[in-house]
Amino acid sequence: KNLYPVGTWRTLSRGSSNGHHMIVVYNANDVGVYASGNGEFRDSGEFDLSPDGNWHHIVVVSDGSTTKFYLDGTYQGDSDRPTGDNIYAI
Repeated sequence: KNLYPVGTWRTLSRGSSNGHHMIVVYNANDVGVYASGNGEFRDSGEFDLSPDGNWHHIVVVSDGSTTKFYLDGTYQGDSDRPTGDNIYAI
């Protein structure tokens, strides 16, 4: 619904051994993935998640080479890295 304020990383889910499936960068509201040892934070390009006080449905899909982001059923952008492995924490 609302994000922690800018100044800290905001992680939606983390892989069991590496990578973050969706993360909001610490110094802005840019959405991407954190590819540990493979480019680190990889921005989605055009997807910002500015807090607006409303609930939203977010879907993150990886095909092994890119990660696509959807907000409320609408494509928002993609990152040029796959996400981590199995979900470890949400």
